[in-house]
Amino acid sequence: MRDSLAGGSIHLAMGTYGVARDPDSCRSPCEGGTGAGRRSSTGAPGPAAASGQLGIVAAGPQESVKRCEPLLALIGRRTFRVRMKPETATAIKLANNMVLGAVIVAQAEAGAALVGIGIAEEQPVLLFQAR
Repeated sequence: MRDSLAGGSIHLAMGTYGVARDPDSCRSPCEGGTGAGRRSSTGAPGPAAASGQLGIVAAGPQESVKRCEPLLALIGRRTFRVRMKPETATAIKLANNMVLGAVIVAQAEAGAALVGIGIAEEQPVLLFQAR
């Protein structure tokens, strides 16, 4: 699909890809005069995008990022611009996923410890959901 884009088009790759694979996926469009870049996102893609709540990490040619700002503003609550190679956004997203995974594990362990000393199972869940 990317190879069939007209000149001046921008290829937004918003999925989660391996960082090592990423440079090759963006090189061809950049060399062909088509803007390319990584716009990684955090949040549940369907519901979060529909309600404009994604966190977006935008990397790649700054001219391309600027052209995409209206779209990114519709689907994201905030866009974090990184002035680096496109694969940097993927690395940032994967690091964020690691942090979120650690938080989930910590909450599960803390909840299990509380239940273990006799606190009702629903109490830790209510505590962790409080904002």
